[in-house]
Amino acid sequence: MKPLLLAMLLAFGTSASATVLSFDDLPGDFDPIPAGYGGFNWDVDVTMGVVNGASITGAPGYAHGVTSGANVAFNFGGDTPTTILRTADDLFTFNSAYFTSSSGAQQLTLVGLLDGVELATMTSSFRVSDVAPTLVNVNWAGIDGLRIYSNVGVQWVLDDFTFEAAEGGGGDDGGGGDDGGTPVPEPLSLSLMGLGLAALGAARRCKQA
Repeated sequence: MKPLLLAMLLAFGTSASATVLSFDDLPGDFDPIPAGYGGFNWDVDVTMGVVNGASITGAPGYAHGVTSGANVAFNFGGDTPTTILRTADDLFTFNSAYFTSSSGAQQLTLVGLLDGVELATMTSSFRVSDVAPTLVNVNWAGIDGLRIYSNVGVQWVLDDFTFEAAEGGGGDDGGGGDDGGTPVPEPLSLSLMGLGLAALGAARRCKQA
């Protein structure tokens, strides 16, 4: 019975979590994303802004790119690669995000950065359209920034940017307050919690027997 109880305690003691930046706590009026929002700087190469997707006409990708709430982030310039950097050079794991083309179809290339160097082993290219968002899962760990290229120089839309702050790193992990972000449990934590509940049930059955 003791091993079962130990498994349960380990399950509830694990607290891995990710943060989702939905941009819905920002005004959504085309203003640039504030420096430090979510623990990132968003205007290193091309300024990124936030807008209510439904308010845009003539470019369906803005409305179709909304995956939660009403707001989406977008890049002001299409021709220049966009760089998103962690504040204070903190490392993080980039889990996933939804990408949509503002108009038409395009190919985006996403690159993991460390100290300004593009890591070739962390390059992912994918096609996006203006019809529906594309979920991109990469789970890149140990980076401090992202660079996003477009093959045709068309604006793109971003929503539900999901990441994990490196343990022990300084700065804000975007987990609430004025810096935005919503902490969510990782699948591993949920699995371990389920294991703990199962162990508790088994322990009770053994006691009743």
